[in-house]
Amino acid sequence: MRYINKNELIDITRKILNNLERPQTHETEKEYIPTKYIYRRGISFQLSGDNLTEYNKLLNLISENEQFKDVSIKTIETEYLDILSNLIEIQQPTDQQIRSTLDEFLNKLPNLIENFYVIMAIDNLKLDGINEIKIGNVCITPYDLIKDNLIKNINSVIDPNPHYNEQEKDELKKHAYERIQKLSNKVCARVGVRAEQNASFIKGAQEIDSVINLLRCFIPLLFSRGSDVTLGLSGEFFRHSRYAISFKCSGGFSDEMKLSKINEYILDTEKLKHLEDKCHLKDLGEILSKNISSRSEIEKRISTAIRWIGTAMEDDYDCDKFFKFSVALECLLTNRSEEITTPLAERCAFILSDDKEKRIDVFKRIKDLYGIRSKIAHEGQIEIENNNLEYIMWASISCLLTICDNMNKYKWYDFDDLVKWVQEKKFE
Repeated sequence: MRYINKNELIDITRKILNNLERPQTHETEKEYIPTKYIYRRGISFQLSGDNLTEYNKLLNLISENEQFKDVSIKTIETEYLDILSNLIEIQQPTDQQIRSTLDEFLNKLPNLIENFYVIMAIDNLKLDGINEIKIGNVCITPYDLIKDNLIKNINSVIDPNPHYNEQEKDELKKHAYERIQKLSNKVCARVGVRAEQNASFIKGAQEIDSVINLLRCFIPLLFSRGSDVTLGLSGEFFRHSRYAISFKCSGGFSDEMKLSKINEYILDTEKLKHLEDKCHLKDLGEILSKNISSRSEIEKRISTAIRWIGTAMEDDYDCDKFFKFSVALECLLTNRSEEITTPLAERCAFILSDDKEKRIDVFKRIKDLYGIRSKIAHEGQIEIENNNLEYIMWASISCLLTICDNMNKYKWYDFDDLVKWVQEKKFE
């Protein structure tokens, strides 16, 4: 483990203390100066210019250290500002005072991290003949199968608590039971996280949401076109509950348009086996289970593409769906430093087909579709032809799965491996 350089932290803290400014408003005609205004324990000050740069450097040194990887940057900042305000009150603190204060601060941070289980309901997911699915770190199971254990865990937390009498404990249990009752008749996702308690829900939700996005990627593969299958964390579906009724201007009812997506995502043993055998469900789940810093470059691209494809599947508007699918392709197949259109179309063509004529067709289609993407982003195009939307969706999902094939087959670890493979294919 790389230990943090405390002397460097002391030097930075000393610089910050020596250059503190009282809050002031910058005149509008002056050049904009990034400034952080701070009020702590009755003390107000601001950080700007080099001082703000040093402050951000210190936060990054701590947050990027392996010892503090599970502590959120927000908590590191909050705790550091507390010790900074203490040092300000001392007035001209010695290096030893700064060191001891920093030691106390650094020793406190890891103790804020504990292990938690986060359980969240998933709307519209139904397991048919399946008791549990494990995708990465996330276990998915019907609520009825975990209800007894959940109640047992609640009781084990409340019963030994010496701060409440029996009546108060009964009230706490009643309130907790009412809350978990909302999980009834739903499929639930459970994940273990290491986090601060206040951040455990967010961290758990992020992991569960990444698995939901992965399952959304498979909707076109498992369900018929136009089936409007959807799923998501419980409580997210209010935006799909909109209804509109249109009337002819000359009078009379014409049609009812229902925008809500209510069809269930039904997973049975046959579909699950197909996802595991043909669609890399376990491989992709393993990638999502890794800490971001532990993922290879190509794994980072895959996890990002899953998020874009998954959110595209849930979008109501075709132009937004099209844009997100195209971004997923960019994540998988391009570098930010290069011109995008031609390399994207070329790599897509070689990944998706072994046939020369089909590659030429894919190359042309992707170049044309990327032109539409640019019109959406820069010219406000809204209308998207359905066949174009279907093609970009197919291309993004197919590239995702084929790259998984090739990672195992050709031992792709970095994006350069993919680029080199395409270049070699061009000259075969």
